[in-house]
Amino acid sequence: MKRKLLAAIVAVAFTAGAVIAARQKQMSVEVQNAKLKAAPTPISRVLATVGYTEKVSILEEKGDWYRVQFGSVEGWMSKGSLTTKTLKLEAGGPDAQLAATSDEQGLAGKGFNSDVEKQFKDRNRTADFSSVDRMEKMVIPEGVIQQFLKDGALLLEGGAQ
Repeated sequence: MKRKLLAAIVAVAFTAGAVIAARQKQMSVEVQNAKLKAAPTPISRVLATVGYTEKVSILEEKGDWYRVQFGSVEGWMSKGSLTTKTLKLEAGGPDAQLAATSDEQGLAGKGFNSDVEKQFKDRNRTADFSSVDRMEKMVIPEGVIQQFLKDGALLLEGGAQ
């Protein structure tokens, strides 16, 4: 009798888990490298980098961020990095040429793209953009960013570091 009851409980639990998993919203990464963050803010620690077309499970929504699960890692991802479309990356396929970098995606979200940049340069022909070009190529290691936040006693929203 106890075995039947235990078997029934296990079956119900398994079925409930499968239903919950099936209802979990899946989204695809639509930028070359999306950062999975520890907190829903651009300066929080990077937990993982998720590549173009990879799928994540949406766990929660908060402002411009989703709390997601990617494999065994849970963290926060900018809404602008994700799409409900199912993306496939095939060598030489149209997605291979259309993938936007996360920087391009962010600038496009602010209304700034290559066309806007070209118009600005055309109107300001004497402007020197070499400093901007150098800054765009700079990559600051994650550890340096985290040390800067720590040294400056800067806290993220909600008091997290």
